[in-house]
Amino acid sequence: MKAYYEKRTVDLSLESKALDLSADSFFRLGSVLDWVHEERDRVRRMSVRMDEELRELLRCSRAAYDCDKAYLDQLLPPVQFDERRPATFVFLQLQRLLVCEAKAFQFKQHDGADFCHAVLAAAYAHLAALDKHWKRRIDRLPDSDRLAKTYCGPELDQLVAMLESLLTPS
Repeated sequence: MKAYYEKRTVDLSLESKALDLSADSFFRLGSVLDWVHEERDRVRRMSVRMDEELRELLRCSRAAYDCDKAYLDQLLPPVQFDERRPATFVFLQLQRLLVCEAKAFQFKQHDGADFCHAVLAAAYAHLAALDKHWKRRIDRLPDSDRLAKTYCGPELDQLVAMLESLLTPS
């Protein structure tokens, strides 16, 4: 995000004297995709690193949790849902769930990115499509009814019907 921010502010300042940091201008999908394409090798390296760090965090946290169940509340204290900080809530609660599931959960390549996608989608979207494992996890979080309504592969027809219903005038 920092690298995107730095590049985007330079690009926008070259286009205009007044820097427009509004979401409509600054986070235009086209500019994000252009940046990702330009930085694809770096993004891939960071994704691999994120996977490794999350895998190690889960491994160490689960080992400590196996020794002392109270460790989870010390390491990742449960937080209440706060509509001003929904991503913090999802981020911490999802980590807690992953630690508890760690024995049954085989961490796979790209799960670090999937974790980030699940956090942001659940926290800020109204509707989200996730794979079935991440959907199940989001649905298991406390206060999941205050998060995005999530859908997975077999439910995509339901998602499309929901989107179409939003477009149809009543």
